Amino acid sequence: MAPVNRSPSSIATRSSGLGPNAGSSSNAAGKRVASSPTGSDDERETVRASRDSAPHISSTSRAIPVPAAAPLDEEEPAPDFSYAVDNRHREPITKNAYLRFPETFRLTSSGANYRDWLKDVQDMADFNLEYKEYYFKDFSRHRVDKIARAILLISLSREIKAEVDGLDSSFEIMNAIRRWFTTFSRAAQMNRWDDLESIPCDLSTPATSVAATYQRRFLDFTESGAVLTKDFLFGVLLQGSLGHNTPLRQEFDYRVDQELAARRQIPLLFVEMIDILNDCQEKIKGREAAQQRRIAPGTFAAEATAQAERSMSIESHPDNVYTLAGRPANFKSPAP
Repeated sequence: MAPVNRSPSSIATRSSGLGPNAGSSSNAAGKRVASSPTGSDDERETVRASRDSAPHISSTSRAIPVPAAAPLDEEEPAPDFSYAVDNRHREPITKNAYLRFPETFRLTSSGANYRDWLKDVQDMADFNLEYKEYYFKDFSRHRVDKIARAILLISLSREIKAEVDGLDSSFEIMNAIRRWFTTFSRAAQMNRWDDLESIPCDLSTPATSVAATYQRRFLDFTESGAVLTKDFLFGVLLQGSLGHNTPLRQEFDYRVDQELAARRQIPLLFVEMIDILNDCQEKIKGREAAQQRRIAPGTFAAEATAQAERSMSIESHPDNVYTLAGRPANFKSPAP
């Protein structure tokens, strides 16, 4: 076995990672901190002194940066469609859509299987597009929508497909289908929201039954045209906070229904709901003020009517002295 060379030069070379011909190195600032081995003793002392004077920083004494606080209203991360846009996966995605939706499982023109179809479409979007709520948001400008639209059309019967085939995006197709098979009424949405909030859960209710009830009522809620965005959720909570059968709630419900009908059921932003609430408050206040003004003259009229009735009562007695004094022509002098 050959003897191992343990000379200082070989050890220094392995530990430093430099070749044997390297005679100098540089620090982070680019300053020369070592000289060639042939340098003078004064230069070596200068280098040694600079190393000794440099502060020692241990690995445990490094300043740990404080992580920035997360924003209070953090946006939902953008979905990743890299799998679906890969051309190699286009054929498997299409085959999966055909397997999920044979002829008997496709959405019929009567809408009898609408609820089951909607659930299957969400499952398909979750599996193939890796985003369950894909068809409820507008991704028409994303290139993934081409394959998303194709597999959505596979899930439709021939009659419905003929109706929506001219629509350009999967979002437009889904909106059209939901308009056909759901009743977009704010009152219906609020009723189904109340149903979702009032699911009983106690010791006698099986947990599996509670879970199934939540799934069923949530699906009922979404079928009413509800989409759980921040604007929609805040709007529902705002509307639910108004007292039932109060003038403000009735006026607010009416105005919201009007707005939704005018904009073809496009959900209102929360700021728009606040504007509607402000208008309704001002209208109710003005109505109540006008009603108070009508009540005030009526009070005086009632008092005047009472005074007139009193006068008639007095005059109804012909021998009353006040009546005789007011009518001297009819006063007859007593006989002597």
